[in-house]
Amino acid sequence: IYIQSAGVSPDFDYAWQPEVPSFLSRISGYIQSESQSLVLCRFDDQLFLLVTALESPTKRDFVRSVIRHSVAWICEDNDDNEM
Repeated sequence: IYIQSAGVSPDFDYAWQPEVPSFLSRISGYIQSESQSLVLCRFDDQLFLLVTALESPTKRDFVRSVIRHSVAWICEDNDDNEM
């Protein structure tokens, strides 16, 4: 599981934790992370689910803009995980 969220200062902008998901570079041209998106795909024996721009109901960044979270799940491509 990977999460992208905003930092608390201009020096710590949006970043993926614990790291940038490996498949993101393959699909980044197809999504706009500031808009709500849902991507479900299969690459190289893995399943990927990406949900972007989940607005926080309470949190704001250092300039008082709404923080938008993104979440990515990566798992082995098998029948159990697909279900």
